[in-house]
Amino acid sequence: MRSACCMLLAIAASLAFANCGRDPSLKDAMLAVPYLPASTSGSLRFDAHPFKNGTAVIGESDMAFWVSEGKVYTVSPQAQAAEPTLPKAPEGIQYDAAFMDDASSEEESAAEKALEEACRLREKGDYEAALQKHIWYHEHALGIDEAQAGVRLSFALSDWMELASKYPKALEALKSIRDRDTARLLKGETEWQLFHDVSSINDNLDDKQATVELFKRIDASDASFAARAYIVAEPDLVEAGEFALAKKYLGDPDKQFDAAKSFYQREAVTHARDEDTREAFAGIFTTKAVSIIKILNETGETAKAKQLQSEALEVVDSPELRNALLASQPPAAE
Repeated sequence: MRSACCMLLAIAASLAFANCGRDPSLKDAMLAVPYLPASTSGSLRFDAHPFKNGTAVIGESDMAFWVSEGKVYTVSPQAQAAEPTLPKAPEGIQYDAAFMDDASSEEESAAEKALEEACRLREKGDYEAALQKHIWYHEHALGIDEAQAGVRLSFALSDWMELASKYPKALEALKSIRDRDTARLLKGETEWQLFHDVSSINDNLDDKQATVELFKRIDASDASFAARAYIVAEPDLVEAGEFALAKKYLGDPDKQFDAAKSFYQREAVTHARDEDTREAFAGIFTTKAVSIIKILNETGETAKAKQLQSEALEVVDSPELRNALLASQPPAAE
């Protein structure tokens, strides 16, 4: 079974590519954290890895959950007994060997090999061949190996942009995929992964406003899908000053804050001797807390925003949190 260290790799990937918190396994794990038991020492240890278009999260005492599109489901009998108010996982999601350890097969390694080959070809100067490898990987990796979910939208896209800096056709190809998938969403497709793909590509293209505009159109046509896509869109909505729209889908701010706080505090104990890792978790908590505080403050709930800011500063004292109540200015129009 993958160790909890896989979570640290996910954090490293998200931080390294200015996409903090966007790794799907990490986002999903944070939703399940409030339901996971701490060990006798007070620390929290769990395994989280992509599994069947969602994330398998397994804590101590066989507490197993599956998270998909922002919803937490119980999988093991222990989790179902401890959390009877949560929905049971759909048919096909069982607490078996495949769920506990999504073991790699020889076929699954083909995705990793394709990405490695793309990098090798780029370094060799064979840019067209490298581009074709990148396109193949982006289109087929998840169908071959679900464990590529985080890498596909972080390391792989960063490598693609490195190729684009040397080969303009690669940039046009990435934009074409983004435009194609955006069109699919605007035609009514409601696949969470598709929205995540578009958002991540927009981030790498430095075009976060495109994600904001897409989310607005989804909000206008399908509020149910917008509610599921919100967890991905939230950072871009906040950065764009779309606080009223963010507030519509924020949900209970106390529950959101408590989940982020619980996740950080437990991991800070687990990694007490690893300063870099603790700082990474502190950054994730800070980003989420600042988003909640800004949304509340900019939509008239200043008292609540001040309360959560005070509570957040007791957890992590950072400039971002201290300045979270400053009036936000939307990005200047180009």
